[in-house]
Amino acid sequence: RKVAGSAPPLADFAVEQACLFDSTQFSDMSISSGGGITAWAWDFGDGNTSALQHPVHAYGALGTYNVSLVVTDYSGCTDTIVKTLSVEQAPTAAFTYHQPCQPPGMVFLYDSSFVQPGAAPITQWLWEIEPGYFSSEINPAYTFEAFDTCYVVALTVTDANGCSNTRYDSVCVV
Repeated sequence: RKVAGSAPPLADFAVEQACLFDSTQFSDMSISSGGGITAWAWDFGDGNTSALQHPVHAYGALGTYNVSLVVTDYSGCTDTIVKTLSVEQAPTAAFTYHQPCQPPGMVFLYDSSFVQPGAAPITQWLWEIEPGYFSSEINPAYTFEAFDTCYVVALTVTDANGCSNTRYDSVCVV
C-alpha cells in the first residue's frame, strides 16, 4: 500500500566489527519521508532474526554473513538492504609476572597474549594494575605498596580489527 505523494523508505544500517561470541551492535540508519518507519525485520545471516530497531547479536561461528534489513514505513511501503559482515576471531589475552628481590614490591608484567593463525595482530594493550592505575605498555613494571597481598590485574588486548579480550589474574606480592 502506498500513500499518494510519499516516497518509499530507504533502508540502511551501520555495524561495527563483529567478533566471535561478542555482542555486536547493529544501528538502524534508515530514513522515510512517508510518515516514519514502523517496523524492522533483521536477518543476521546465521538463522537468527530480530524485530528491534537497534538490535544486538552475537555470532557463534567465524565466517562471512549476509545481513539483511527490511524496513516498513507508516504507509506500508518497504525497502531492503543487504550488507556483508565478516566475523573475526578475537585475540586471547594472557600474561605472566616476575617479582625481583629488589626493590621491594616491584613486579614486572609480561604480555603472553596470542592470536590464532591468520587472525589480525594485537595492536593495543590496556593493563589495570590496581583500581584506577592503567598502563598501555606491552610489558609494564609496577611497584605495589602492600606486601604479602594478592592483587587482581586485568589485561585487555585489542587486535587490528577492533576485537578484544580481557584476562583477569592474581598477582601475589611478597
